[in-house]
Amino acid sequence: MDNRTLILLFTCFVPLFTAVVGTIIEAISLQDSVTVREKHVKRMLMCYFLMFIFIGTGVATGVALPKITIQILPLTVFSLYIAPVLYYRFVYLLTNTENKETSHFSRHYLFPVLSALGFCTFYYTVPPAIRLQLVVERTVAGYPVTTFIFKTIPLVQFALAILYMSLVFRKLTICYRQNRPKSVLWKKWFHISVFLCSLSIIWSGAFCLTTCRRVAVAALSIAIVAAWIQAIHLCCHTFNRRSLLFLPLTIAPIPLKMPSREQLFEQRNGSGRHRTYTRWTQTGDPVKVEPAPLNRKLFEQQVIGRKLYLNPQLRLSDLMELFNTNRSYLSGFINETYGCGFNGYINRLRLREFERLMNLPSNRKKAATKLYAKAGFPNYQTYLRIKKKIYNQES
Repeated sequence: MDNRTLILLFTCFVPLFTAVVGTIIEAISLQDSVTVREKHVKRMLMCYFLMFIFIGTGVATGVALPKITIQILPLTVFSLYIAPVLYYRFVYLLTNTENKETSHFSRHYLFPVLSALGFCTFYYTVPPAIRLQLVVERTVAGYPVTTFIFKTIPLVQFALAILYMSLVFRKLTICYRQNRPKSVLWKKWFHISVFLCSLSIIWSGAFCLTTCRRVAVAALSIAIVAAWIQAIHLCCHTFNRRSLLFLPLTIAPIPLKMPSREQLFEQRNGSGRHRTYTRWTQTGDPVKVEPAPLNRKLFEQQVIGRKLYLNPQLRLSDLMELFNTNRSYLSGFINETYGCGFNGYINRLRLREFERLMNLPSNRKKAATKLYAKAGFPNYQTYLRIKKKIYNQES
């Protein structure tokens, strides 16, 4: 192994090690996620780092150990094809500042997935000796189709990178235009995000040039450096939820995922013990609050008077914000006053509203399937299940 190969091997391990560190950081910070969207964003970024690890491992073994490369090449190609998709998904979740469903599967994801699976299927039909010769020499006499497919791997991954980075840039631009009047920080966020997006195009394009033997070493070096810069920036910026890259997470319409246990603090003052609780704002900042006293009249003025139960997405955390109280106090109040939990109380109100709607003269000829949404039920099956459950309890 000559000195140039050793240098390339060492440089391959630099972004690989950075990606490993980034994966560990995201796995740890995932437990501290405050909002549901933040958790999805960190999970997607962790998957992107995993793709970096697989790509770095494949490139490093290709430089030093070609015989091992032929065993893990399908995983490397799969990672190359999927990495742009994961980065786009990361940006999509990050910039999804509206209250929209983020777990859907878009059809355009099928192309890179099927392309990668198609290559893996074809790869295992090639004899092992031919695979090794293709990895080492990039061409095999008598196998023109196989040689062509192997040479198109970098081209396909570069095309996918261009496609998905264009979608990323579009998402970033839309989010920036919507929020730039709010703060000057949005301009800095946009510049950093575009810079990271351009790094993906650079390392993908440089990797594509490795098919040319004359510039293969220089192109691989550029790809490694660009990938390392992107990985180190992502590690540094995502270590803290208040970093500039996570600026869109401060716009959090999705309800908070509250901790399972609230932190109770007791202090003594002149009148005795003073109880305060820690709650979290939408930006993830802890705030100490005192549980506000509740009574039945005040509670029903808000929940029933304003018909909050008609919102299918109503949660206990929403009422906590409304009444400036904590989970334990509010849950105990509902159980003590109405003899049931939060979900049972809200569902009874919805069921009563549904019966009122059915008894209206204008709705007597309408089917129940057309009225459940107006009563606050998310779907008709939920209405039937809750109706059966409540009626069985009362009978």
